Amino acid sequence: MEKFTENLQKLRKWIERKNITAYIVPHADEFQSEYLCDGMDRVYKLTGFKGSAGFAVITQFNALFFTDGRYVLQAKKQESYGYTVIDIAQHPYIAYLLEVLSSGSKIGYDPGLFTLSQITALKKGVESKSIKLVPIEENPVDEICGPVIFPLTELFVHPKSYTGLSSLEKRHAVVKKISADYLLITDPCSIAWLLNIRGRDIPNTPIFLSYAILHKNGHCDVFIKNPVERTSSVSKSLAKVTFYPLEKIKEALESLKGSCISLDPYQAPKKVVNNIVKEDIKKEKNPCLLLKACKNVQEQKGMQLCHRRDGLAMVEFLCWLDKQYLEKKHITEYDAAQKLDSFRKNKDLFLEPSFPTISAAGPNGAIIHYRVAKNSARALKAGDIYLVDSGGQYLDGTTDVTRTILFGRRASEEKKDFYTRVLKGHISIAKQYFPQYTTTGHALDTLARKYLWEVGCDFAHSTGHGVGYFSNVHEAPPSISRKGSDVLQEGMVVSNEPGYYREEAYGIRIESLLLVEKSVKKDFLQFLTLTLVPFDKRLIKKSLLSREELDWVNKYHENILNTFLPILKKNKKEQEVAWLKEATSCF
Repeated sequence: MEKFTENLQKLRKWIERKNITAYIVPHADEFQSEYLCDGMDRVYKLTGFKGSAGFAVITQFNALFFTDGRYVLQAKKQESYGYTVIDIAQHPYIAYLLEVLSSGSKIGYDPGLFTLSQITALKKGVESKSIKLVPIEENPVDEICGPVIFPLTELFVHPKSYTGLSSLEKRHAVVKKISADYLLITDPCSIAWLLNIRGRDIPNTPIFLSYAILHKNGHCDVFIKNPVERTSSVSKSLAKVTFYPLEKIKEALESLKGSCISLDPYQAPKKVVNNIVKEDIKKEKNPCLLLKACKNVQEQKGMQLCHRRDGLAMVEFLCWLDKQYLEKKHITEYDAAQKLDSFRKNKDLFLEPSFPTISAAGPNGAIIHYRVAKNSARALKAGDIYLVDSGGQYLDGTTDVTRTILFGRRASEEKKDFYTRVLKGHISIAKQYFPQYTTTGHALDTLARKYLWEVGCDFAHSTGHGVGYFSNVHEAPPSISRKGSDVLQEGMVVSNEPGYYREEAYGIRIESLLLVEKSVKKDFLQFLTLTLVPFDKRLIKKSLLSREELDWVNKYHENILNTFLPILKKNKKEQEVAWLKEATSCF
């Protein structure tokens, strides 16, 4: 669109006026949110890119857009607006900046959109060429594209019947983990978890944009926009919590001069940290992260219950999809996504999708985080592989599931071969026992890739990420990946999602969520598969599966059948009953 090209030219003129060499625009708001509301997505406003990871570096002569393997194909659509797309895994951005910027260059940035650790790393990376970082308080994208619009949704209580612990119990647990006088929390997901409060400030994640200061006595000061109008329904349920306007965070931190303040440099914005005297800062990981990642007994129960409802919605959807093929109905990726959303909306305790549904047919499946639009959606055609990655936010948990489906009855041997290799990697992770206290996600990652490596193939994303509880669908710290350095612990929920992507042809991904639980083997842990959605047997090449793998699939499908058959029969869903019996029949 012309407006993105025009925005780029306006930013270049601003750079010239400010007498700087370059300006960085990150995909971030002042709270480091993964999903941004439209009014706060500066990368989209400037570049037209709609994804959850990436940033632009603009100079007088270059417009570079860096992103990871999930988004490279998607981002290349923005090249027509004047941007060069760079895969950050292949070209680390600091090294790239050293190549394109001369000695003595000045890089402008908004200190409210970068964490302390990001700026520290960038400074260290460019100091060899005497490149200077210039903090600029007034964001030029806001000047060019319009001011940021803060969402002002009303907050609501997440009851103890779902959370398992009261807010005070959580706060006392966190306080035990810090040695400082105060804990500065700049992660809204942590604040929502800590207070058992939720909001609707950003899409797909039920949180409210905020900062907080936790005192050693358990009192918590919370800073949000328009607190008086937004907290009336939660204030009475919270003990030892005071809400303040967001702008008061500066004054509050300055008033703590002489006290020791703990903060996470990987989360705290540089602009916020600037309000604290350097000598008062204690840098350490946010203690809320690990505590909230290890789900308590009630949360584990909730995750299992919500996955049953979510699995039923998926079964209903897959049955409907098969019916569309048999009746030769015209259906697009957009139609399918809307239908799946409608099945979820009918389930108890559902609030909203946990991320925008990825509904991708044929070549669009190779775009790992494809975003479907009504006016450009592809029609599903016989023989297509259809990849659908979706999830829901329920009061008792969060779901994330991907299934790759054959739209038709026959698939090529190539597609079946790669589908089965992805499935083998998925099974290998799901049934693995591993030592307690020492096993990291990195140690398991190879299991998911092994069978693709055998034929010289791989996938460009992590095997798995942590998942929150009625919270962010991508939750730190757990990660099954090449860089997954955190130890997997009991109660964590992680995804298991190997894939294979052939550009301009098709994509395959199989994703289920796993709960880390104790094993019968002493000092070992195992995974419990939470997701209850059948694999597409039409795409499975039986000869590639071992007897043990076939037994695992049969047992998994039997569990799905036993879970949903009584419900479907009770509701007189005859078509769904027939479909489910066929989909879960034994090899």
